[in-house]
Amino acid sequence: AMMSLPAAKGFEIGSGFEGTRLRGSEHNDVFVAGTAAVHTAPATQVPTAGGSESASASTPAPTVAGCASMPALMPRTNHAGGVLGGISSGARVDFRVAIKPVSTIGRPQETLMYDGTPTTLRAKGRHDACVLPRTPALVEAMAALVIADLALLQRSRVGTLWTLSTREEEAEAEAEW
Repeated sequence: AMMSLPAAKGFEIGSGFEGTRLRGSEHNDVFVAGTAAVHTAPATQVPTAGGSESASASTPAPTVAGCASMPALMPRTNHAGGVLGGISSGARVDFRVAIKPVSTIGRPQETLMYDGTPTTLRAKGRHDACVLPRTPALVEAMAALVIADLALLQRSRVGTLWTLSTREEEAEAEAEW
């Protein structure tokens, strides 16, 4: 969708082209329990009753809403840009769009006619000197449209999130019987 924007010449998500220089083991986004563990140092060692330091101090991991026994899993890093195989990983969606400079400029440019004859192109009229001031609004609007489109598509397939949580509660109630 971003490549359909005027002057867009490149798109990358997550580490993008830089990620091609990493090894798979470096690029993988390892999942950890809870949002508190994302981008933090490992738990600190604390003494146990026996005097050894084998236990670790940590806070309880947050859980998925409506599922008390299910810990929230989050990637420790975000090399994939929040998307794995077209599905959200739960991390922030991070992407970049490259925009080319405007090709219609005020100075004459050398070019060729269709038959190969050299000529000079002189642009007339009013043209944008730079499209970058408008680009953030265009990119944000396109991202919002894509997210809304995907949300509506998901809703047409399985219903609303409220419907899903109600179905989950009904299934738990039936299991108790």
